[in-house]
Amino acid sequence: MFSLRDARRSASYYLSVAVFSLDVLYLPQDGLVSLANAPLHNPILRGRSQPGTHDVPLGTEVLPKLKGINGLTGPDMQVELPSFDKSRYNGEGDRAPSGTIVRPPVDVALFEGWCVGNAPHSDAHDGPSSALIISPPTH
Repeated sequence: MFSLRDARRSASYYLSVAVFSLDVLYLPQDGLVSLANAPLHNPILRGRSQPGTHDVPLGTEVLPKLKGINGLTGPDMQVELPSFDKSRYNGEGDRAPSGTIVRPPVDVALFEGWCVGNAPHSDAHDGPSSALIISPPTH
């Protein structure tokens, strides 16, 4: 069996691969704490990993840069992929001060994460769900 890993290591099939995980897009520690203490107070948002605990603006900034990396020139000829250190704050984690520098050419860019591509459940969904449910504020 010939795998992508084997192909990457073979001189005749060398591929430059950049890997970008949804796990590096968690909100920084202060953002996670603010979210957990927000007025909507949803216990599912305490900590990281659930949809809603990610820094969407950061992702929408980095993904297009990674997509266009092979067209970069001059001093901007690199993309810094963020990094998240899950060992900080007793395992709650925080964004690392620096990330991984990726330079062209990149043959394959992998963006992975357990909920990438999931669509929200509709209101008509009857079965059990692990969907993010936010309760309206009580007055």
